[in-house]
Amino acid sequence: MSKKSKRIKESTDGIRAMLYRKYRNQFYTLFMSAYRSPQLSKRENNFLFREFWFKGRIACFKEKNAKIPMFTPFVPFMFDSYDFPVKVRFIPRRPSPFIPINRDFEVDKDVVLGYASKACMPKPLSVSEIVDWYVIQIVDVDMTIRTNLKVHKKPWLVGVTPENKDKMEQIYDDIEDDEAKIFIETNAPLDSVSNSAPYIIDKLYAYKKSLENELLTYLGINSLGVNEKKERMITDEVNVNNQLVCAYADSFIDCLEDFSKELKEVLGFEITFEVRHHIENFTAEDSKDDTTEGGNEE
Repeated sequence: MSKKSKRIKESTDGIRAMLYRKYRNQFYTLFMSAYRSPQLSKRENNFLFREFWFKGRIACFKEKNAKIPMFTPFVPFMFDSYDFPVKVRFIPRRPSPFIPINRDFEVDKDVVLGYASKACMPKPLSVSEIVDWYVIQIVDVDMTIRTNLKVHKKPWLVGVTPENKDKMEQIYDDIEDDEAKIFIETNAPLDSVSNSAPYIIDKLYAYKKSLENELLTYLGINSLGVNEKKERMITDEVNVNNQLVCAYADSFIDCLEDFSKELKEVLGFEITFEVRHHIENFTAEDSKDDTTEGGNEE
């Protein structure tokens, strides 16, 4: 591979990686801002929903000398006949004297397990794994748009000879400088080849938006007012979209409510969850203060 080709390849890979980070951060921010618990601190909320994003599940237990809930990642150690964990072990992200390790904890007695959504239980499937599939497709569309745009930025191939090269360069410089009149010799060759690649950026952009909206729907976030013109949609289309958003949101909400109920029954903690994504025209800018790490797991 030539140095120039290698440079182009590295540049393309860099742009693809940058777009991947951009979209992953965007949807991470939206997810982290969609749900919260008013009883938990900002750090506790952040840690809880980061675990849901990266792992899809979390364990909560009551430290004997603490009056606050302790959240930590876990690994199942024993299962029941329905493939749900009955015993687990803690795997804290950082060494902590408050989180015991190398010890079994009985589910619904010593510890309560919480899951991000029904898609994440009982098998470990994180929210980010599902988001990543969409992000990869969106980035691929963006790269195709970039290629199509570059093709249309270079619409002419002009054939020249050593004798007329300078003259032809001057003619095309005049064209690019928007000269109203260009005088040439009557026998001056003007052979050129136009680029016949079709313009499909508008179609690719519409496809990208459909992928984004599909992902927002999965996250239970209403995309109307952000990516769509409501006046162009009939009432039935709006209703169908709202029903889908609510159905997917219920998958997250039901799991959070079950988690809240078990926390109270088993551990005695009063922890509830709020949904914040029904705000009209919700954007990532509304929630930038509630997130860290940009969706990249340490």
